[in-house]
Amino acid sequence: MLSLDSLESLIDCLDLLRDKKHRIAGRLFRDAVETMDIASYINSNDPKKDKHLRDWYKDKVILNSIYKKYIKENDEQEWEVLQKYYKKYYKKLSRINHRTYRSLAFSYSLGSKERLIYEGGI
Repeated sequence: MLSLDSLESLIDCLDLLRDKKHRIAGRLFRDAVETMDIASYINSNDPKKDKHLRDWYKDKVILNSIYKKYIKENDEQEWEVLQKYYKKYYKKLSRINHRTYRSLAFSYSLGSKERLIYEGGI
């Protein structure tokens, strides 16, 4: 279920990017990646995952920090790679999610008489 949800979210991201709705796509992309992390954790050999899975079936949230803690405790080399990846990934993604000038500028184009035209549909 989690893997399918992630895949559908990524498809939605592509549709949103085609429609120039990158602000929403950025948030949805982060959600998809974190959901894939949780799916990976559930498929791991960590004995604690069974408790988290039972809790998930009871409609509780499995925090992404649980996945990160699992990687840190079980595979130091993978943790170092993951940590570097997340640092770069979240830094880039936060520019979209926190509305920097450049990320918002992608929603505009220059029209006639040098007027800014918003492409968001409003």
